[in-house]
Amino acid sequence: MTPAALLDRWAEAGLVGPLGRRFAEALARLAGEADPWVALAAALAAEAPLFGDVCLAFDRYADQLSARGDDLALPPDRLSPQDWLARVARSPLVEGAQAPLVLADGCLYLARYAQHQARLASAVARRAHEVVPPTDPALLRLGLSRLFPDAAAAPDGVDRQQLAALVATLHPFAVITGGPGTGKTTTVVRVLALLLEQARAGAMPWPPRVALLAPTGKAAARMTESIRRQRAQLDVDPDIRAALPVEAATLHRALGARPDRVAMRHHAGNPLTADIVVVDEASMVDLAMMSRLFDALRPSARLVLLGDRDQLFSVEAGSVLGDLCEGGERFSTAAAERLARYRPALPPALIDPQATPGLADTTVQLTHTWRFQDEIGDLARAINAGDAPAALALLRDPAHKKLALAHPQPGDPAGDLRRLAVEGFRALCKAKTAEEALAAVGQFRVLCAHRGGPLGVRAVGQRIERWLTQAGLIVPDEPFYAGRPVMVLRNDYAIGLFNGDVGVARATPDGPRVFFPQPGGLRAIAPARLPPHETVYATTVHKAQGSEFKGVPLTPSPLITRELLYTGVTRACEQVSILATEAVLTAGITARVVRASGLRSALSRSERNP
Repeated sequence: MTPAALLDRWAEAGLVGPLGRRFAEALARLAGEADPWVALAAALAAEAPLFGDVCLAFDRYADQLSARGDDLALPPDRLSPQDWLARVARSPLVEGAQAPLVLADGCLYLARYAQHQARLASAVARRAHEVVPPTDPALLRLGLSRLFPDAAAAPDGVDRQQLAALVATLHPFAVITGGPGTGKTTTVVRVLALLLEQARAGAMPWPPRVALLAPTGKAAARMTESIRRQRAQLDVDPDIRAALPVEAATLHRALGARPDRVAMRHHAGNPLTADIVVVDEASMVDLAMMSRLFDALRPSARLVLLGDRDQLFSVEAGSVLGDLCEGGERFSTAAAERLARYRPALPPALIDPQATPGLADTTVQLTHTWRFQDEIGDLARAINAGDAPAALALLRDPAHKKLALAHPQPGDPAGDLRRLAVEGFRALCKAKTAEEALAAVGQFRVLCAHRGGPLGVRAVGQRIERWLTQAGLIVPDEPFYAGRPVMVLRNDYAIGLFNGDVGVARATPDGPRVFFPQPGGLRAIAPARLPPHETVYATTVHKAQGSEFKGVPLTPSPLITRELLYTGVTRACEQVSILATEAVLTAGITARVVRASGLRSALSRSERNP
């Protein structure tokens, strides 16, 4: 069988798309590769990033095909994953430094993704092994006790916020992970205060340059808001408070992304000027972007990553935060002894005597939630644990007023969504002022698993607009009718609006305007000046990451996964309604997002040879 014939067969079965097929055909033709299974591997590796995978993992892919009952690819009597891997290993497509494909650890990569992964693993391992002793140890001890006055009252004797702050102060790289409401922003503001106090004592130039970054404009705006709120409450000297940053930016903007080029303006040859870099919502950062961030750091710069390892991964390829946190939270003996100089000794459960210093010493998971002390938190924990019976029991219990499971009815897959949407958006539609409208639009949102389909964002948004019209709450007689919620879809630095920003259309004497919140007030934008945008009664769970609403209905989908449900449920603080059958919900809680990635293996190798 020729490469073209095998690719045709897989394309007809829907297992290979046009991109992978043409890529593989071109490579096979240029390299003189006649093995059809090598061409197939090249096609699948090329398309892997489209599905969030960094590479083609031969064993895992074969298992996926087997689970689907598809015998098209690897019948046992024809070709095993090991034989397939061996045939690729002999191909000229993976030989030499300039080869377009890279084979490593049983996985096949496009060369650029292999390079991103190798550089990132090396940079993380190098920074994780470094220790930065405080310039003034006594000042650090005083700062820890002043900024974390209740540390001794922690339930298990370990104030993880204080622990995370100390780890981030003693290392040039730290990962602080935890679910919603566990105090990640509170912790990082105190980390910055401790670092600024050490800087003033001579640890780095005063005042140090601090960069607050996030993957999206919406996440950057929320980070700015949170930092400002926490900054005002800090028990620090006025000059330390004044040196704390108040504005966050997107990673793309900070690194100098250019629309006409892949390379960023800032890189190893032209690094960022920041002495301290903090990245929020790190679970949304893909492999390529994280690699570019590490490339752009100065050797002396500090980096702190914040995020929830259990949330949805980045839209692009990779699961970087999950890979970084995969090793758990067990400190080496050397790290435990170092930490004990500044705080009470760690309990034995957090120490691994066999561990060598490395990434685990720089990772802290915050476990105490300050937001979810009720049934919403119980539901999120059950989903995250994969405990479908416990989650269903919580949703069925009428005593849990904050939870609801609405079963779609025959002929009405939206179930109870109409009633929920009309009631949820009533305050927005009845708002008398732009301020009231913006406050209301941030309180309620319908979340969907995907954009297309009868229960995707577009169709659900159109239904809600029709239901609100029938209820007499809106009059959509023009595109920017009063009360229309609008979400920006693309960053526009000239206007100062970013992807994910939400405004509300209102009538004014000068015609319709879309009002957006800004520090200290509102700003009105003429519709003609808006960047690409859409009506936002509903949005995807992915797009809602980093947001918080009082009410959140989740629409049904056979594509839901544990991570999607967990992320959607934890967007709510007062009410969650899940519109799905128990069978679909159970399947979703059971299904996990597992992305093909070799970052953890690369990290292990780099940690052994930093």
